[in-house]
Amino acid sequence: MNGPIALRHRPRTAVALLLSAVLTTTGGALAPLSAGAATSTHTIRGSIVVPQGVSAADYLDGVSLEWSNDAWKVGADNAYGHVTLDERTGAFSITGVGAGNYTIRLAGSTTVNGTTVTWDGKPGPVEPMQGDATGGGGVGWGVDTPVSWATVADTDATAEPVTAPAFGVVTGKLVLSDALPSGEVSDLFLEAKGAGDMPWDVLRASAPVRAGVLSQTWRHTADAGTFDVDVAARAYVGGTFKVWRHVGSARITVPAFGTTTMNVVEQRPVITGTAKVGQKLRASAGTWPPGSEPTFQWLRGGKAISRATSSSYAITTADAGAKLSVRVSGPSSASTISRTSAEVTVAKATLTTSTPTIAGTARVGQKLTARPGAWTAGTSFTYQWLRNGKAIAGAKKATYVTTGADAKKKLSVRVTGTRAGYSSATKTSSTKTVAAGTLTAVTPRITGTAKVGRTLKVTAGTWTSGTKLTYQWRANGVALKGATKQSYKVAASVRGKRISATVTGTKSGYATKKVTSRSTASVAR
Repeated sequence: MNGPIALRHRPRTAVALLLSAVLTTTGGALAPLSAGAATSTHTIRGSIVVPQGVSAADYLDGVSLEWSNDAWKVGADNAYGHVTLDERTGAFSITGVGAGNYTIRLAGSTTVNGTTVTWDGKPGPVEPMQGDATGGGGVGWGVDTPVSWATVADTDATAEPVTAPAFGVVTGKLVLSDALPSGEVSDLFLEAKGAGDMPWDVLRASAPVRAGVLSQTWRHTADAGTFDVDVAARAYVGGTFKVWRHVGSARITVPAFGTTTMNVVEQRPVITGTAKVGQKLRASAGTWPPGSEPTFQWLRGGKAISRATSSSYAITTADAGAKLSVRVSGPSSASTISRTSAEVTVAKATLTTSTPTIAGTARVGQKLTARPGAWTAGTSFTYQWLRNGKAIAGAKKATYVTTGADAKKKLSVRVTGTRAGYSSATKTSSTKTVAAGTLTAVTPRITGTAKVGRTLKVTAGTWTSGTKLTYQWRANGVALKGATKQSYKVAASVRGKRISATVTGTKSGYATKKVTSRSTASVAR
């Protein structure tokens, strides 16, 4: 034979079998079988084993057999070989072949339950990813093409069974946490590795996407089975592909000739905890490749906070009212990428408070002192004194001297505490009823001579400031009618009696006070 043998047979059922041949030289190397060397022919017999649950006739309708001892080529039946296939059982024979080592594999296509796999010897275009925003197109992942082998020497040969795989459909959606860069037109790829020693693409699909697209849907044909997958979004930039970022991991089970769904959602960092001054926040890293060690940077209003580079952050007073987020950076296969969490608004902290008390005697003219009690350390206070619940003008200090206006009124004090980063708090004391004040006074003193016709005068002495004084002269303790001035002209009617004077002091808010002088000697003639 000169060159490869390539034969195709189309039986009644449109099942085609394609063959080409590779021979082994005496030195053990593979070489084409030339036409001149073909002195005898033999037959290769074998079978295609289809998966359980489907008939051979259904599975093999549209399938070709491709056989080779050189390059894989498709051609018509010719004088170098002939293929027959019983599609009811999967048995096949290849007649008219010479000695050599042969590889046999499926070609054509299989359709089961509406799902088609094209056997082209390698993963290839099967079904395009459908782009949410821009439509589909691109490369899908195909089911591995099954192969078999046979060696023809001096007699006919039996090929290893061709084990046809079960396959199913994977549908789903990729959801990115952030859009692609503004203005960049890219292709979006999904890649994954299956179980085993060698990397294996479970999904490989693309669709033209525009900047800002956050999700893509897909539908793929894949081998049936259970697979652990890592999924990455890849951008097509400048004519080459680069990994954009790792998106997530999942375990999928593809049912034989059925459909499963695998949605992969990229997780951006998430902040947990109470966003309040004095509290601690924690950040999850989001989705990164296994073994990655992402780094953290906390942000206030979008700007980096100095030395805030761990996965947790203690909120300070400087954060009160601000928006906090965390940026997590980690490796991609081509570069370092970053994802930023959603912002949280920091509430002010709550002050520890106490009900204030009033120290001092609640009496007109006395000084009262407000005591705030135990509050959060560093709290500053302001005060407002209240009379019957209403603010007293100008009474804004920690101390207050009661006035006559407070007599018999209920006094209280309102304390407001403030501290940076904390919500202000106000507490009011219980009330105290103010008693009337007590006037200060001294014993009055009479000057002059106690003699009929002479004038006596009384000196009140020092009293509480603002006290109004009145006078009453007395003879032997009995009030003298009309004798209510500070001085008294001694009348003949009081001859022989002892004279005294009573001074009465009054002031608003104070109890009235009477003080009587010492009596004079008996009035002389």
